[in-house]
Amino acid sequence: MEARLDILNLEDEAVLAMVYMKQLRKLGCQALGVAFNGEDALAAVEKTRPKLMLLDIKPSGGLDGIDVAEIIRRRNEVPSVFSTAISDADTLRRAWMYPEPKRRWQRTEQDGGGTHESGVKIFLKFLRKIK
Repeated sequence: MEARLDILNLEDEAVLAMVYMKQLRKLGCQALGVAFNGEDALAAVEKTRPKLMLLDIKPSGGLDGIDVAEIIRRRNEVPSVFSTAISDADTLRRAWMYPEPKRRWQRTEQDGGGTHESGVKIFLKFLRKIK
């Protein structure tokens, strides 16, 4: 029996969060829930202990997804995957340089710079590879 992949999602767009959760469940992952801002994501990690985080880079609230990933990595060593509709070079460079110790999800030319729509497809391919 293969281990279940428990995933927590930080996403401030409710419809997109529902799409992610549905796709994760189809892949046999346990979608632990959605946090709508960085502060809620930090609290949810402590409560649910996910094995992977799917993080919107620019959710509403004070902390962005990159900050949340760094805090979670230091506290809990949970790997993170970023998702964003933001395409400015500085934000993407900051996310790309994030020090993920276990795996680095390779961004490809087809992903359009990490946009949500194409990012979902790439993330699902990534999950299929590691499951």
